[in-house]
Amino acid sequence: MDTKRFAVTFAFMLALATGTLSTHAAGTNSKGFTAPKFDTHSAARDEDDDKNNNELSDKNQNPVTAQKMPIGFTQTGKASFYGGRWNGCKTANGEIYNQMTLTAAHKTLPFNCHVRVRNLLNNKEVIVRINNRGPYARGRIIDLSVGAANLLEMRKIGIVPVEICVVQ
Repeated sequence: MDTKRFAVTFAFMLALATGTLSTHAAGTNSKGFTAPKFDTHSAARDEDDDKNNNELSDKNQNPVTAQKMPIGFTQTGKASFYGGRWNGCKTANGEIYNQMTLTAAHKTLPFNCHVRVRNLLNNKEVIVRINNRGPYARGRIIDLSVGAANLLEMRKIGIVPVEICVVQ
C-alpha cells in the first residue's frame, strides 16, 4: 500500500473510531465518488445538554436525519451482511449494534427510516431500520444485520441481489 493511500485509510479509520466522521459531502470526483468530510467538533454532549434537550436542536442534528423520509424510494443492487466483530460496537447513529436485530447500513438514507428489502433470488422480504452507514464495498447498496440476513436466507451465499424500498 502506498504512503498516500495508507494515510487516507488511517485518517478514515481514526475518524470512524473516534466518532468524528460526518456524513456531509466534501466533494465529488470525476467517477461520482463522494468523499467524507471530517468534523472538527467532538461528538460527545455534556450532561446538561442531555437534561435540557430531549431532542437534538437543528444545529446539532445530522443533516441526513433532518431530511424528510423519502417514502417510496426504490433501489436495486447487491446486499451483504455484517456482524461478528461489529456486534456490540457503536453504530453511526450512536446506538450499540446487535447483530440479531433487524437493522441495516445504507450510505445515504436517513437514520431510523424503515426499508423493505427483497431478496431477488428467492423473493423473501424483511423490513429493517437504518441505523448505520455503509456498505463501503464497491457495488453494494445495503449492509444487513445477521438477523435480517437469516430471514432473507442469504447467509450461505453472502452477497445477493436485492430490491430495497423505503416504507416509513
